Amino acid sequence: MQPSPLQRLAALGLTPPEGLPILVCFWRRCGPAAPGRGERTLRAVAARRSGIATPVGADQGCGGSTVDLRIRRTNETQVRRSALRSDLRDFKARVLEATDIVGLVSEYVALRRSGSGYKGLCPFHEERTPSFSVRPDRGTWYCFGRCSRGGNAIDFVMAKEGLEFWPALVLLAERAGLPVPERGRGGQGDEQATPRARLLEMHRIAAAFFRAGLERSREGERARRYVRERGIEPAWAERFGLGYAPRGGRHLLEALGRRGFRPEEIVAAGLASEGSHGLRDRFRGRLVFPIHDVLGRVVGFGARTLDPDGVPKYLNSPETPIFKKRRLIYGLHLAKDGIAKAGEVALVEGYTDVILAHQAGLGWFVATLGTAFGAEHARVLRRFTDRVVAFFDADAAGAAANRRALGELAASVFGGERPFASFRIAHLPPGLDPADAVHRLGPQALEQAVREAKPFVQALVPAEAITWPPERRRELAEPVARILAAFESDLERELQLKELAHRLGLSEALVRQLAARSRRKALRDGARAAQEPEDETNGAAVCGEKVSVPTWERHFLRCVLALGMSIESEVAGALEAELVTDPRVREIARTVSRGRAVAEIEDAVARELASKEAATLDPALDWRQMWTGVIARLERERDRRRAARLGLERPGSEEALRAFQETQRRLKARLQSS
Repeated sequence: MQPSPLQRLAALGLTPPEGLPILVCFWRRCGPAAPGRGERTLRAVAARRSGIATPVGADQGCGGSTVDLRIRRTNETQVRRSALRSDLRDFKARVLEATDIVGLVSEYVALRRSGSGYKGLCPFHEERTPSFSVRPDRGTWYCFGRCSRGGNAIDFVMAKEGLEFWPALVLLAERAGLPVPERGRGGQGDEQATPRARLLEMHRIAAAFFRAGLERSREGERARRYVRERGIEPAWAERFGLGYAPRGGRHLLEALGRRGFRPEEIVAAGLASEGSHGLRDRFRGRLVFPIHDVLGRVVGFGARTLDPDGVPKYLNSPETPIFKKRRLIYGLHLAKDGIAKAGEVALVEGYTDVILAHQAGLGWFVATLGTAFGAEHARVLRRFTDRVVAFFDADAAGAAANRRALGELAASVFGGERPFASFRIAHLPPGLDPADAVHRLGPQALEQAVREAKPFVQALVPAEAITWPPERRRELAEPVARILAAFESDLERELQLKELAHRLGLSEALVRQLAARSRRKALRDGARAAQEPEDETNGAAVCGEKVSVPTWERHFLRCVLALGMSIESEVAGALEAELVTDPRVREIARTVSRGRAVAEIEDAVARELASKEAATLDPALDWRQMWTGVIARLERERDRRRAARLGLERPGSEEALRAFQETQRRLKARLQSS
């Protein structure tokens, strides 16, 4: 039996630690079944270590100079790795030392002083009693509640932003103004960077490109003129990063290409699109508003046309891994401090509304990105405050469609496990938006509107309503009670119902009855959508012609109009799976789920159909529950269509017949199980 390599090392006077590189080389080059060559290797190295001359030829093959070279390379690699680990430890220590963990966590959580630390509601799970603790003296955080998570500033960013260790470390370093080792950067065409890092780098470069277009290009003069006319000062245009996208078709594409980004990456980032003229910049001839996440990183763009007849008026970035309209709030990265000082947040509609409010010293104003304020927006704002003031056109608030919009906003504010403590509605003089008010009347107009903002019911029900005839009061009570019925906060729902009864001079019992009836109707409609017969159609006169849409596809359409971009991926899957057959419903679903307005639908009949259906939406319905039922029925109907088609198209060959029968059997089983 041959001695083992370890036994040979011992016989040669070599201990395992110093003989380890030799042993590794031996196993790699010679293998366990090469005792002679291995013995020569070990003897040659042992002789060299002891200063004894090695016989000629004894260090050939697997030994000698080859072994020395491998040992030298191994040692050099170990030294390099050790140096890199040391550099990384030093870099990590510098980042953690430079990071104010209280300031970092406060960007996500409202913290209050508690002894030597701070406490707040855990951002990683829903709770009512603060169990999340931050210790600035230790630079750590920990949740003493359900999730029991904890760590340092890097761990917090990894958990909240979904990043790996190195991207989280780089983010904190850049936030602290520390230089980042080149190996960690994600631009300049670095193929090793994470896709998220490359997306962020592309948007950073694009923002600088657009900014230069506004400041220095001759073509950008009309954009500069528009900014001046809106009353935006140059310093605030720079602070919000306003830019201009040139008319030409490939300027940004070429700029990003020179930085090493591939065309398919630029398209995936939403900065270019494929059209009839080939690959072109997505934004052309528009004033550009960069959209930032809560950490201040550019993640997308909103662009306004400068042509009077330009369509669409506003064009946003499409959904990407870093751009989710339902989660992003314009101006929040600059409003965090203002919200903390004011103790509330003011919600407006437009980009210029936010910019001019901040310019006027009202730094707690923010806006959604052209979409309705939803539950995810509420969750984001709830990290910073529990009080909301929403600006709304006083004349429009009474209209049915706008009452529904206010209802959806209120339901989002008072929904979920952590409802807001206060929701008020501010009105401006008729015909003025916040930007116009600042420009024409001065910042005091907005401050006065905030001071005079009214609670939800008071904003919808005028003081003189108590003098109306009983029939008219009931007509107003029903839609408002239907909105209040959608509130998930029992306390807020009861308080608002009581206020409604008081302002209309109706009994509280009657108002509660109206709300309870609405809640029951919402549940029934949600259940009925999952059980309605599939062969029903409904006809409506649209653009002078009668349009018939199957009932289950009509429910699909209404769900898409109600839920919008929150179900974009699900809509795409349903259309790809051929769950919807009506071409107009398919066009409406594709347009609306991508965040575009109904007015952008090209087909006139489809556009009119969508408008009519949108006008009948009930905000008290649980549209998410109805969506689940509708999809189940559409899948069943799709299977029935396939089964019927197979029944008419029986194959001729025996093999094809067996496959046909197996398909029929599976479809029947699915239909029976559903």
